[in-house]
Amino acid sequence: MTNSSPSVPRRQNAALGMLFVAAFSAFMVGCGGGGSATPAPAPAASPTPPAPPPASAASDVERPKSDLPVPTEQLKLAKFSGAGACTALETYIEDALIQQMQAGLAYQRDNPVGYRSGIPGITLASPVSGAPSNSPAPANYSVTNVRTEGVDEPDTVKNDGTRMFVISGSDVVHLRSWPASQLAEMARTSFSTSRPTGLLLQGNRLVVISAQYSPVTIQPAVLGTAGALPPPCIDCRYPDTGKTIISTYDVSETAKPTLQRQFEVQGSYITARLVGQSLRMVGSRQFQYPAGVQWYPSTPSAASATGPIQPWEPWASLAERTAAFNATIAKNEATIRAATLSALTPTGFTNAECSQVLAPNATSAFGWVSLSSLDLSLPNANQSVLNQYALTEAGLVYASATNLHLVTRHWYARTAAAQTDTSYVHRFGFNAGTGFELLASGTFEGSLKDDFSIDEAANGDLRLATQLLRYRANGATFTRELSSQMQVLRPSAGKLALVGKTAELAKGETIQSARIMGTRGFVVTFRAVDPLFTFDLSDGANPQVLGELKVPGFSSYLHPVDANTLVGIGTFLPEPDVNGRVDNSQRRVQLSLFDVSNLRTPKQSHNLLLGTLSATSAAQFDHKAFNYFAATKRLAIPFYQYGGVGSGFAPNVSTNSSLKVFDVSTQTGFAARGEISFNDILRSTGAGSASFRYAPFISRSVQADDYIYAIGDVAVRAANVADLSRPVATVIAAK
Repeated sequence: MTNSSPSVPRRQNAALGMLFVAAFSAFMVGCGGGGSATPAPAPAASPTPPAPPPASAASDVERPKSDLPVPTEQLKLAKFSGAGACTALETYIEDALIQQMQAGLAYQRDNPVGYRSGIPGITLASPVSGAPSNSPAPANYSVTNVRTEGVDEPDTVKNDGTRMFVISGSDVVHLRSWPASQLAEMARTSFSTSRPTGLLLQGNRLVVISAQYSPVTIQPAVLGTAGALPPPCIDCRYPDTGKTIISTYDVSETAKPTLQRQFEVQGSYITARLVGQSLRMVGSRQFQYPAGVQWYPSTPSAASATGPIQPWEPWASLAERTAAFNATIAKNEATIRAATLSALTPTGFTNAECSQVLAPNATSAFGWVSLSSLDLSLPNANQSVLNQYALTEAGLVYASATNLHLVTRHWYARTAAAQTDTSYVHRFGFNAGTGFELLASGTFEGSLKDDFSIDEAANGDLRLATQLLRYRANGATFTRELSSQMQVLRPSAGKLALVGKTAELAKGETIQSARIMGTRGFVVTFRAVDPLFTFDLSDGANPQVLGELKVPGFSSYLHPVDANTLVGIGTFLPEPDVNGRVDNSQRRVQLSLFDVSNLRTPKQSHNLLLGTLSATSAAQFDHKAFNYFAATKRLAIPFYQYGGVGSGFAPNVSTNSSLKVFDVSTQTGFAARGEISFNDILRSTGAGSASFRYAPFISRSVQADDYIYAIGDVAVRAANVADLSRPVATVIAAK
C-alpha cells in the first residue's frame, strides 16, 4: 500500500545546501501541512506563457490551467482517441508540466532553501544458533496479514508451511522451514540489476517483483555554476528511469528454482494484488522534462553580483533575483512547448498506445500511472502483460475482491484562504482478456490515511473514513481546521456520487486508524486522548455514529479477533495535566483489546504497555508485521528499543531487537509467552570512535503450530513457544 501525500508536486530533491527552518515551515503551509502560519508572499508577476496549441477534438478532457485550480466536482477520467489522440496527449502533458514547473520555480523565487543528507553503511557480525528439536508437519500456519480477505499482497516473506521465501538485500533466499529444527537455506536467487521488493507464492509458482533503477546524470548547468555551492532547490525534477521486473519461478524443487518467465514493465513499482491467478500491479513514473529546462536561473555575470542578498546567491537585489526567475520560467515554457511527444513520455511508449492513456479533467498531482495485469493461469508461452495508463499520481491504492481503486488528492500550487482538502477516486474493474476497465470516478472532501480507511460494500458502495482539512484566513495567517467524517459514495452512470455522510467528528484531531467490516465501521482519532468511534453502515444513505470511547494514547492499527472484539496496537500517552501538558516520558508501545459487542458502548477491556520511551514496533506502522494467529489465539509483534542496558542487551550494544509473543484472551487479555531475540546477531556501522553495534530489525513472523519464526532481512530464527528464549534453528540470510 501507498499513503496519499499532501497535494503538492512529488519531490525528488538532491542534497542541496542547508535547510532553513523558517523558510521550510512556510513551504509546508503551501503544501497543506503545518498549523497556523504566515502565508508565503504572493508570487511576483511572471511573463505571460505562450499560448498552447488548440486542444484536439480527440481529447474528452482538459487539465485546468488556473494558478489556483478549484476541486472538480464533475470528475471524469477519459481516453484520448481518434486520429488526434497523440496531439491531444502531448498538449495535456505540456500543460501539466508547465503548470507544475511554474509552481516549483515560483516557490523557489520567493522562498530559497536547501538541505543536505547522508546515509551510513552497514555490515553484519557473526550469528549464534540455538539447540535443535523435532516436530511433526504443521497442522496450521500463518500467512501474510492482508487488507482484504481473498486478495493476496506481495510481501518480503512468503511461506506455505514447509517452505519459506525471504527477501534479503538483492537476494531471495529459499528455505526449508519444516520441521522447525531443520530450518535451512536450500537455494538463493540473486538479482544483479534489480532489487526484489515483493513476493507472491501460488502453489509451486513464486512471483518475484523487483525494482530496477538506472543512474541519472544531473547536468551541471541545471544546478548553477560548477564548483559553487549548489543553489536552493525545493522542486528539482529529475527523470525517474525506474522499471519493474516481474519474474516467475517454478519452485516445485525448493533447492532448484527454475525461471519460467520474466516481464519488464516501465515504471517504478507501487503495489500489487493477486486475486485468484490474476496479478494486478500499479506502477508510477514521473515525466522527464525536456533537456534545457532549468530549476534555477543561470548564474549572472560577476559585474552584476556586487552585493549578494544571501551568501549562497549572487544577485544584488530582490528585483534582479525576481527578474532572473521570471526569465527562467518563460524560457522553460518555450522549451516544453517545443518538445515532441517521445521526449515527454516514458521510455518505450509508442504512438500506438496514445489511445490507452486516461486523463482526468481535475488538477491532481501529475504523474504517469501504469495499471498492469498478468494472467498466471495461462501457459507460460501465452502469458503477456496488459497495460493501461493514467495521467495522475499513484496516490493511495485499495483493492477489493472485484475492483481496484486509485485515490489522489487535489493539487494546489500554494495555500490560500477558503481552500478545502479534496480527493478524487477512480474505480477500475477487471477483464481477464483486456485488463483494467474504468468503471466510475468521484470526488469527496478530505483525504484518507491508508487503505483501511476505504472499503467497498457488497452493493458497490464505497465507505470512506475521511480526514477533513480546511484553511481559513486568520488576519495575516492561515488557520487549519481539522475534523473527521464517514462518507459513502455510490456508483451510478460512471460516477461515484456522495449519498450519505455523518456529522463531523473529533474537531482538531487526526485519524490514526480505521477498520470497516461489513456493516460496521471503527475510527480512531487523536489529539490528547484516543477516541474510538463506532459506526452503523447498514444504510449507505444514512451512516450513523453510534458510540465513542476515550482512552489515553491511540491505536494505529485495528485487527478483528472475533465478531465482537478488536485488538489494537499503537502508542500510550498519559492524559494531559491541568495545564494541558502531556508527559512524553511516559510514552510506550500499547496493546489494547476493545469489546465492540455493543456499538453504542464500546469498551477497552484490556491493555498492556511495552518497553520504554524509546520502544517501537514495526506493527504500529505496517499491518504485515502484525501476526495474530487465530488457530492458536497468539499474537506476535516485532519489538525494538534503543538505549537499553542490563539484562536482555548484548555487551556494548545499545539496542534490543526481539519478536514478542502473547496469548490473547477476550476474558483475561494479554499473557506474555516470551520473546525471540536478535540481540546476538549484530550489525555494525560507522568507523573508529564513531562506530557502534546494534541488533538488526525483525520485520515479520510466521507461526506454525507451536513454533514461531522471527524474520528479518538479516536472519530467520525459529523457536518453540514453550521456550522462546532457546531457538531451535537460525539461518543467516544476509551475505
